[in-house]
Amino acid sequence: MKVLNISYDDYANYAHENANALRSIGIDCKDLKRVKHPFSYGTESKLATSDEIKREIAKANIVQLFHSDSTWLDFAFNLGKRVFVYHTGTTYRMNPLHCNSIFNDKVERCFTDQCEFIGLGMKNETYIATAINTDKYKPGEWKTINPYLIAHFPSNSTVKGTDKIVEMLQKIETANFTVNTDKVSHKSQIDRMQNCDIYVELFAPFQNGRPYGCFGVTAFEAAALGKIVFTNNIGQKVYSDAYGDCALVIANNEVEFISKMKWVLQLDEKHIVNLQKQSREWVVNKHSYQATGNRLKTLLNL
Repeated sequence: MKVLNISYDDYANYAHENANALRSIGIDCKDLKRVKHPFSYGTESKLATSDEIKREIAKANIVQLFHSDSTWLDFAFNLGKRVFVYHTGTTYRMNPLHCNSIFNDKVERCFTDQCEFIGLGMKNETYIATAINTDKYKPGEWKTINPYLIAHFPSNSTVKGTDKIVEMLQKIETANFTVNTDKVSHKSQIDRMQNCDIYVELFAPFQNGRPYGCFGVTAFEAAALGKIVFTNNIGQKVYSDAYGDCALVIANNEVEFISKMKWVLQLDEKHIVNLQKQSREWVVNKHSYQATGNRLKTLLNL
């Protein structure tokens, strides 16, 4: 059984990590894309021409299309391939009915990593979170000193709600925090996250007037590094129905954010380390390559 992952621009390396998860459990999976990622990931999907993509589609049994990109939908469907689509961001958020009209009649199942997309009409809607290389992202020494360092390093300050995050942290007298909006390589991003105790990933319940507020890949990476992670998820029941308990600190409004942050900041060092270890354990058990690969194997009926 051959699986092919295709994307135009593979945001946050999502399609690549999906392929890595499948490969980790022995599934034959290739992943191709058209443009290089601006954040210089250590590994990415292979860059391919249109002709190369066509040839690989012809060889595949299953074609997975990522980020609501319909470029290869008709070609794969007309060749009789089993086709799946992943709705992951702005394209679907801004016009779900249009995306549903394009994909629903031709795909076997629609996946999403955005909890708020569940219930918007995609065919056989299925929530699946990103896969994380937990062998690559590892905690440093399990040790911390009060005052604990809070960090926020957004890939996009508007999307991540950086102004509001800073405003809320400034209201907490005991908050020792650093915020840096400079665009850096993925490796540099991981290095700077490694040096904090608490990572704030997201505070943006809405995007362009549409429900948003669902944690992204950075939250999983920070948890894999053994950080206490503050973020949003306005559709937490969607996550819990799929995976059970979540070790991320969910704060969907200012009152929740400030009260939960104050609670964490007053904990002793031992308790902080225990919470950090819980973050790491959660990612390994539920979102590692192997865990995600096995979940995908079932959902793809491999």
